[in-house]
Amino acid sequence: MQAFAKQLIREKVLEYLEKQSSPVGLSSIAEDLRSHRDLREVRDSEVRDVVQSMIVTGKLNFAPGLKIEHRKAAANAF
Repeated sequence: MQAFAKQLIREKVLEYLEKQSSPVGLSSIAEDLRSHRDLREVRDSEVRDVVQSMIVTGKLNFAPGLKIEHRKAAANAF
């Protein structure tokens, strides 16, 4: 995957998760990304790879039930 595509996925994932009031599954994230013109052909595996790297770097958190949430949302929940 090209660096441009990864960066666009990162931006859209953060944008989507900032709007969510509760943690969401990876399939919900991928589905939302596909609604954007530039990402219609994005595969679940590409989204997963980007999300995993964002979890490792601390931008995203895992929540119970294998859900994903924005790190700021997780911090505000406590």
